[in-house]
Parts: sequence; structure tokens; C-alpha cells
Amino acid sequence: MALAVMQALLEIHGYNSTHKGGNTLEKSVEALVAAGALSPKTGARLANYQTRFHGFPGRIGHDISVFDVVLATKTPPVRLVGFADGHTQLLGADAQT
Repeated sequence: MALAVMQALLEIHGYNSTHKGGNTLEKSVEALVAAGALSPKTGARLANYQTRFHGFPGRIGHDISVFDVVLATKTPPVRLVGFADGHTQLLGADAQT
């Protein structure tokens, strides 16, 4: 799953660099695929999870989350957060955000 999140970060960054004003997009995975911000393959990999897109970052930073994916199949559920600099972080149910 981490690879899918990293791929999505790359695609979102590429889209954002060529489509200014992308913050007006709807924030669902389906809307991001329809707009061309995510490939259908990446969208399909994320579609089975609770994915929350936070918007296109105005700058690249290690502290700016772009989206997170809830892995509800884990006990307890965990979140995989993708950051604007391209790294991901796994946060447990009791982790501070």
C-alpha cells in the first residue's frame, strides 16, 4: 500500500505543477482520476480504502500532508499518510497527528 501512496504523491505533484488552480478539484479519488491528477491504476489501488485528500500543497515540505489512507483491515485501524515531500508515515490508532 505504501508504494501506491508514493505513486499517488508523484502523480499529484506532476498534475499540480502543470495545472495551477488544482485546489478547486473535488477531493475524492474518483474526481482526481477524472481530472487526470491520478491514473486509473493508482485510483483503483486507493479506491478500496478510506482515502482523504487534503488538497494540492502550495509548497513541498516534510510536514505537509497531502492525503491519508485508513487501513481498516488492521486491528486496530492505522493511517498511512502521504506528505508533500513524497514520504509516507504509518500512524497507529493511538498516534498523535
